[in-house]
Amino acid sequence: MHTPWLDSVDEYVPIRYTIIRPGIEISVSRVVCALIGTNDYPSAAGQEMITITNRQKLLSLDRRRIRQAVGAVLRDAGLNNVHVSVAVVDDRTIAELHGRYLGDSAPTDVLSFVLENGPDRFEGEVVVSAETASANAPRYGNTPEDELLLYIIHGSLHLAGYDDQTPADRAVMRKREKQYLKLAE
Repeated sequence: MHTPWLDSVDEYVPIRYTIIRPGIEISVSRVVCALIGTNDYPSAAGQEMITITNRQKLLSLDRRRIRQAVGAVLRDAGLNNVHVSVAVVDDRTIAELHGRYLGDSAPTDVLSFVLENGPDRFEGEVVVSAETASANAPRYGNTPEDELLLYIIHGSLHLAGYDDQTPADRAVMRKREKQYLKLAE
């Protein structure tokens, strides 16, 4: 996959780096920009931003609801100068990332990456599979779009520091997921 303004990418590493061209400074992440071939992740200092990249054709996206839910999670967590990208991809793409970073090459619902977490800046990424959301939605009584938004909220909660490794932690996350899904109606 060739991204013209990105000289070369030989590995998908979830880190932020800066490319400087005459008169332009662009902050990008190799996970989203290189893997799915997007170049729409510019950022400027002091700006809070949620970028949504759609690399699938199965589901339509309600970008307003996505921004509303992600923004609420991160605001409630007290994060400052937030830059978050949300990538909606297919099963093949998320399986590749899942294999690379978690050692499991099966498709999954959501992956999240904290790229920078400092006192003056927070940057992260949430990658979700539209195919997995569409397949799982009937099992949970959701529309595919709500199931996808639930995955985005889940990934955002991970960015905000929530965990789901224990039954008690899972219960807290499920409660928050429902809260933010209702808020984004």
